[in-house]
Amino acid sequence: DNPGYRIWAVYANRSLHSLHQQGVEEAWRMQKQPGDFPWQKVELIHINDVLEGIFAGEAFSTADYSFDYNAAARQYLLSVDSGTLPARCDALFIDESQDIGQSVLELLLALVRADSRQQTRPAHIFYDHAQNLYDQKPPVWSDLGISESRIDLMTESYRSTRPILE
Repeated sequence: DNPGYRIWAVYANRSLHSLHQQGVEEAWRMQKQPGDFPWQKVELIHINDVLEGIFAGEAFSTADYSFDYNAAARQYLLSVDSGTLPARCDALFIDESQDIGQSVLELLLALVRADSRQQTRPAHIFYDHAQNLYDQKPPVWSDLGISESRIDLMTESYRSTRPILE
């Protein structure tokens, strides 16, 4: 009900944009929510577009890092105090996080407004190591402020990109 509330749904595979959009709208209809999905509150955005928006006016560009988003985020985080970054959204969903790296996750989480009641940042991170195309190391969740009690591990996958590539 808060008109200023913003949700980011960040993804790493640009070709999945329409699939994500259709999935969100279908889930909305399945929940029997009234009217169309409120896209005015939700931004479905590719990680490159997020980073370029953050880097605007700075001496950074993802192209300077051959689109190695993790390296670009790492260098950016070394140049700023992540605790002083302004919040850009109130909740965050990250799909395909296995393809973006720990520094990107750290940067994205710093951009989520903290929930003052629970002292946490409302974020859902979807990570599937079996689909890790770019051989990113798994994040150290505790370094991101995520306790083991908040992690649900997927135990069965019906789609795996690595065997397809092999």
